[in-house]
Order: sequence, then structure tokens, then C-alpha cells
Amino acid sequence: MMAAAKKCIIVKAGVDDFALSVDHVSSIEKAQMTSGTAEIRGESIHVVSLRDLMNSASTEDRATTAAGKIVIVESSGKKAGLYVDETSTVKEMIELAYPLPAELGMETGSMVNGVVQLDDQLVILLEIPEILNEIEEMGIMG
Repeated sequence: MMAAAKKCIIVKAGVDDFALSVDHVSSIEKAQMTSGTAEIRGESIHVVSLRDLMNSASTEDRATTAAGKIVIVESSGKKAGLYVDETSTVKEMIELAYPLPAELGMETGSMVNGVVQLDDQLVILLEIPEILNEIEEMGIMG
């Protein structure tokens, strides 16, 4: 079976690693906050902690904001910033996602496309358009 390759940015939020398709990432900025509204490149962007959004367990104190990044994601005219603890380089991944193991404490659903094996780590593949819909439904996006 052949599968298409997809370029993704791997980010860490809490104890979990997530893959964000580069098709939906417009920039990565220095973190000013973990949530709220930030002025980024002259535009007001609503920022949400990916750790909180995905209920990822935390390994560190919230005081690490300065070390984190804000990944600006957009789709269908919607835009938001996702606060993450770390970002890595762009990786090419095979678009073959498996359902999430129950041990991860998350279910494959609208925001999660599944899990992929990347080298020696499991990476949760996120569905950015659905994440933006969820943020909008939460009333965070203006």
C-alpha cells in the first residue's frame, strides 16, 4: 500500500508530541503568553495553549512561557495562535495515521487524526481546521 508524504512541524505541548501540517502553519513566533490575545506582526491573534486544548499532562511549571513558542495556524479564513512548549524542524511523514492507543488518554476524534510513528516517538497528528472550529466554538476567536 502506498501513502502520500506530508510535511509537518513537530511540536511538544506538555508530555505529548503533535504534528501540525505545514499547509496550515503561517509562522512561528516567540511566546508572549500562553493564552489570550496577542499583537503579532500588527495583527490581533487569539492564542490558546495546545497543552490545555488537548488535555496534555504538564511536566513543567507555567512559568516557562518565555521558552515556548506561538504557532500561528490558519484555515478557511480562520486564524489562531497555538502556544507550545517546543517546536522542531519540519519532518516529512507518511500520511498513514493509526487510532490513538487508550493509554494516551485522548481519543481519535475531530481534532485528532490519529498517531504516527516517527523515528522512536509516537506523534499525534492534529487536524488544524477542526482545532480552529473548536477554538471558535469555545468563543475565543473573535
